[in-house]
Amino acid sequence: MRLYILAISFLLANIGASAQKEELKRKAKWFYGWRNVNNGIQVARVDAGGTMEALGLKANDIITEVDGISVASDKNRYGTILDSKRDGDSISMTVLRNGEPLTLKSIVVGLGKAISNSYDILYESTAFNEGRIRILIKKPRTSKPVPVVLFIPDFPCWPTDAFLYDNYARLADKWVENGLAVVYVEKSGLGDNENTPDCETTDFNTEVSNYEAGLRYLYNASFVDKENIFLYGHGIGGIVAAKIAAVNKIKGVIVYGTTFRKWSSVWLDRIRLHALWNNHDMVIEEKKLNEASNIFYQFFHQLIPAKSLYEYPANRQVMEDYLSYDAANQTILNRSASYWQQLDTINIPGLWSKANGYKLIMSGEKDYEQPFDLEEEMITETANSYKPVSASLISLRNIDHNLNTIELPVKELFRTKSRSSAFNTGIADLTCRWLRATIEKSAYIDPEIVIPRDTSLINLKKMGAVITKGKFSTQDKVRAVIGWANANLEWTATDYVNRSAKEVLCKKGGNCNEEKKVVVALFDELGIKTRTIREINIQPENSQREKQSEELIASRGNSYSVFGLRHNDHVWIEYWDQENKLWEPADPTTGLIGLNEWLKSRVGFSERPMNKILPTKDMLVPFFIAAVDDSNRIVETRSNYYLVKSFNDVYNKNLSRLPAWSGWRKLIEAAEPGATGALKGKVNLHDQNKLIKEIMDSYETLKTEYMTFIRSNH
Repeated sequence: MRLYILAISFLLANIGASAQKEELKRKAKWFYGWRNVNNGIQVARVDAGGTMEALGLKANDIITEVDGISVASDKNRYGTILDSKRDGDSISMTVLRNGEPLTLKSIVVGLGKAISNSYDILYESTAFNEGRIRILIKKPRTSKPVPVVLFIPDFPCWPTDAFLYDNYARLADKWVENGLAVVYVEKSGLGDNENTPDCETTDFNTEVSNYEAGLRYLYNASFVDKENIFLYGHGIGGIVAAKIAAVNKIKGVIVYGTTFRKWSSVWLDRIRLHALWNNHDMVIEEKKLNEASNIFYQFFHQLIPAKSLYEYPANRQVMEDYLSYDAANQTILNRSASYWQQLDTINIPGLWSKANGYKLIMSGEKDYEQPFDLEEEMITETANSYKPVSASLISLRNIDHNLNTIELPVKELFRTKSRSSAFNTGIADLTCRWLRATIEKSAYIDPEIVIPRDTSLINLKKMGAVITKGKFSTQDKVRAVIGWANANLEWTATDYVNRSAKEVLCKKGGNCNEEKKVVVALFDELGIKTRTIREINIQPENSQREKQSEELIASRGNSYSVFGLRHNDHVWIEYWDQENKLWEPADPTTGLIGLNEWLKSRVGFSERPMNKILPTKDMLVPFFIAAVDDSNRIVETRSNYYLVKSFNDVYNKNLSRLPAWSGWRKLIEAAEPGATGALKGKVNLHDQNKLIKEIMDSYETLKTEYMTFIRSNH
């Protein structure tokens, strides 16, 4: 940790001083390199601007005493003395230079203070137990009170100076640009703090108290709009945020990559998943995990000290491998054992049931540190169960735990440990919009929706606002509208009458195309971009459907050949996901939303979810998908995206390893001209019944091969 702080000091060397008055002096900056030798600390180099230069140290000097205290035989004492020094303190060192003793004296040079051309950076402090902790503030340059975000990072012991340059800083800078202040609270024992326990030895409850001290500071700070105080919790910081929100008045909470279940349960599942991604032998791995489970039970549930458990030789390897236990320092992941034991006793669902304010719950698609989306879903459901319409859930594409943009599949990302320095701006844009919307929120809209029988009385704009009340993200709004349509509009067979969206609403139902009209009309009012999707899918043989189609082809043309003996058509939409910048599927008839949900239910090999619409059980698999405009003209074929690329991706690219895959791809490609021609009314798709049968057979073969592949690999 000391070396890390020294590295940060290089970053802060030349950033000038702030005019703000402070109660805590800045920590010393040393600016040198060193190595241990038998008779002391040997200086490897001296860099400009630090205390070592002010002392007059030179490379190859050997430090033997600091302030009259020998450090030759106690290198830890040397580090403790240096850590205690603050800007303006005096210091003396005795060194051996060319074998001769020499005493050097100077005034300690402290770390500089960060400055910004765009906003104010303030170095304040507040009382904490018997000491004081640093409060670092970024705020807009205004004399008026502003909304504020209290930033609660993940569990590692990182100093707040680090948050001036990383992705945390990039996220916070966006909030400041949007008129909010961001406040960091130094963890105990770090940075400029005085008389606070070392971070690595403090427990979880002490850390929560640390951030509660920061919140009390905000309640009394003149620059804070007291009606708009928010918490941001990252990783385990999300649990800290929930604990604080459960007992304090705040406007809202944002969390990313956090957990709902007990930490020990999530940690074991994480180990298991990572082993699977690393292609470990899962039989052997499960045996090891059973041993680990016993130790986890003794440590987390029986609260047996880690030191006592480690005394048994049989436990040592498991504790080192699965708990990252450091016997020398008695820490787990560089935090005290009591930190993790206290964390595991917390009733996290209970916290979210009581949490005050609005909540934005976020997960990252490429977050292999917390890879279980169900955790965030359970948080959202619990919060909304106890305080309806208070929580919004969003899953962000191509973002890892550290807020980087990642294109690799998460499994490959984990195996290669690839890193990206590209900050994911999507999370910044999303949180800025949510914060602004939440600050502006007043009373909830009445949730009751009454559909009148007269189309002139239907107000689509108001209806959309009521359905999406309390929803902020595009995903949440789409889920609300699709869910409402699926629950409130009754599916009926096609009667070939052209109706408007309002007429379908008055009728309280319709076919898939009519339900699509309703949700598109609502999305138009909500400003959500959509486009219509035409699909043709494989169905069980139905001679009556074929006969009806042939009659319509004879009277109305080839466009009615999109359904027949072994196929049928279907209509849904894609919406433009503003947060992730891509088209996503949404189907009001089936209630399916999002690519993964759509793939599992429409092309997946496993048992598919039940649906209240009876005909959907016969949708075996699509073989043609296209986006069309308002005149039903094809603007983009989507078959390859859904039925080849994404189909393969959802099965971890294992489909492309199967013998039947090449044939499937060729058949999907071969079906496109005929299906396109049928939609245009130029081709009778019934002439391609043989091809459609081949597609159906190919899908079944692919399914059989995949199931065999899975069994053989287990």
